Amino acid sequence: MSSTSATLLTPVRPRLSARVGGPLGNHPALVVAVATLALAWAALLATYQPPHIAVPKAVALQHALADRSTRSMLSTVHWTRLDVTAVDRHYEMLGFYRGPRLVATVDVRGSGGRVLVLDQSNLTHTRYVYGSDIANELQVVLGLCAVFVLMSAVWPLRRIRNLDVAVVASTALSIVLFNHWMLDRMVYVSYAAMAYLAIRCAWRGLGPQREVRRATPIYEQLTRSWSATQQLRLLRLLALSCALIVAMVGLSSPSVIDVGYAVMEGATSIVHGLLPYGHVGDILHGDTYPIASYLLYTPFALFLPVHTVFDDADPSLWVAVCAALLAAWGVARLAASRPRRPVARERRDAELVGLRTAIAWLTFPPLLVTVSTGTTDIVLAALLVGALLLWRKPGAGTAVLSFAAWFKLVPAALFPLWIASLRRAGIGRALLSAVAVSAAMLAALAALGGADALVRMVTAMSFQLTRTAPNTLWTFAGSVPLQQLTEALTLALIAGGAVRLWREPRLANDRVRFAALCAAVLLGVQLAGNYWTFMYLVWVFPFIALSLLAGPSTADTSRWTSGR
Repeated sequence: MSSTSATLLTPVRPRLSARVGGPLGNHPALVVAVATLALAWAALLATYQPPHIAVPKAVALQHALADRSTRSMLSTVHWTRLDVTAVDRHYEMLGFYRGPRLVATVDVRGSGGRVLVLDQSNLTHTRYVYGSDIANELQVVLGLCAVFVLMSAVWPLRRIRNLDVAVVASTALSIVLFNHWMLDRMVYVSYAAMAYLAIRCAWRGLGPQREVRRATPIYEQLTRSWSATQQLRLLRLLALSCALIVAMVGLSSPSVIDVGYAVMEGATSIVHGLLPYGHVGDILHGDTYPIASYLLYTPFALFLPVHTVFDDADPSLWVAVCAALLAAWGVARLAASRPRRPVARERRDAELVGLRTAIAWLTFPPLLVTVSTGTTDIVLAALLVGALLLWRKPGAGTAVLSFAAWFKLVPAALFPLWIASLRRAGIGRALLSAVAVSAAMLAALAALGGADALVRMVTAMSFQLTRTAPNTLWTFAGSVPLQQLTEALTLALIAGGAVRLWREPRLANDRVRFAALCAAVLLGVQLAGNYWTFMYLVWVFPFIALSLLAGPSTADTSRWTSGR
């Protein structure tokens, strides 16, 4: 009798760490993003300090009503609600609302136990708009929106791109609502649009690559009976007309805002051998920008120095107009991608796309208003377009991006993505360029202010991290914990996006998806900030245009891919 023995192996359940670690190990970018989100959110909540209010709300109101002229003004506006915004540790603004509308403001200063009423504004009798009155006219804003949609939308209408176009065009509401002092409604509309665009751009940059559904730009659908020459001729004429409108409205604007005066006053200080920080006295916290913001305007201050707000700061308008037109040329080049040896039809298609995108930039509703203020945001947009044009030239592109970060701090958020998108051979040149630009800026600081100049600059710039404003979501909804969550999400997007770009050469070589990721980060910075204005949208729009709005110039979309 024989017997057969068998060994029965019972299945062993894998450990929890193996079950979880397997999927996560295959997605390191997700792991980094989640870890960054958790750590950053916890750290931001733990270190949060509420803004310092120089004068308690009740005390500030008491002193405002004790002032005869202020009390007389407030008795005529019939206010129903009072909000207090801390400008800094000594100044605050009282905002008096009637329903959703801001009807009056009173500025007060508290120091050493004393409270002074500095200024008052009756907004029911005074029309205040950013920049030129022409740029803020409702008919002008609507006309710009119409041309913008004509250049950006596609046929058939049931395409997600048309939803993107509608959301971008809705930024015109920010101008209209601000001009009517409906700040809370402006904030809700604008933040909803920015949140949507941030999600769309993040998905476009990091989501799966899909084929575009066939579509024809509205302009080409409406002119389908025309010859290619006629279509191009009209677009060229329209682009020239839009450029002339931007130039004429910008150069003729009588309303340079405080930022334009601040950089011109700072440039004037440099001309006299002084460090701007501590020497821009005519503008409250006019010295809160990096040194390059003042250096760029120094040549103009040689001929037209600005010492007070009563001087002529028109050079800031000249710079803004030139920057807007240069950016228009840049976005046209970016959008008009073409093969190395294009045939005649491909050259025509590329020019059509480039012209439509340039016109969309020139008719983007906030652009005309922003140009007419003389602010530096237009210059920042042009610098970012220049960096994107030089994206595959690590040395030159990084130099432009570095200068942009020394011009306004925000582009520093793009550096992790920028470096991660470069191949190893180009990282060395990129870092050398960044070091060279930074060394030049530090040398300029030291020459003007000595060894402690950098500390003085950082101290002055810290105001931007502590100030508050009545036109942000966090003023109405409260900061904790949502603002900190938004900040953490932005940091997580930067960290996770950098890992994805580093590990996936195909993604890193796709300029459109890279631009989408940059747009999502820049929008995240705006959403999380303590201060916001619709003028900030101009330095995000070129990235949005390239990633969401630029596309095929005919119904043949075989050369284009998209996450739609």
